[in-house]
Amino acid sequence: MWQHGSFHRWVPTRTQRFWIPIYRLRCPDCRLTVSLLPPFLRPHAQFLTCIREAAIRLHLRRDLPLAQVARMVATPEVGCVTARTVARWVRRAQEVARDVSAAVAARLLELSPGLDLSWYAAGLRAKLGPLRTLLELLDLYRHVSMALGASAAAFSAGLFGLVNVRLLPAGTDQYL
Repeated sequence: MWQHGSFHRWVPTRTQRFWIPIYRLRCPDCRLTVSLLPPFLRPHAQFLTCIREAAIRLHLRRDLPLAQVARMVATPEVGCVTARTVARWVRRAQEVARDVSAAVAARLLELSPGLDLSWYAAGLRAKLGPLRTLLELLDLYRHVSMALGASAAAFSAGLFGLVNVRLLPAGTDQYL
């Protein structure tokens, strides 16, 4: 893969907007080009990963209605968020929850081989469900990683950051 230019994109946070560069790569063999997005962004999505994850957590952990969650995450910088948008975020997270949970559980066992994750398999099949189980695993992952010396900023992307990295074309991870 060769570097193949860049473009800029607006990234709204809760309080301000940033103009960031997005770099592109091109395969010299097949001539395919790809954009390398940071883990806090998704292709064709205007909302930051942390905003989507916060909405999902509010809906699942506090059992808030989608319309109320949408009002809570909307700001002048973020813009209007609808209940349908939040529902789409929850649905997308549910679609990938099992696969991402398995990847997070494997990484946890690499970091801490003696860790008891017996609740993980039970939670995945029981009342927690795949998405709530994934949120619990992500919280545990943050705690274990920070206890081992990683900074909290390294995990700000959370759920969708892990999903985004899993969606990268093969061989592009070396450029991140």
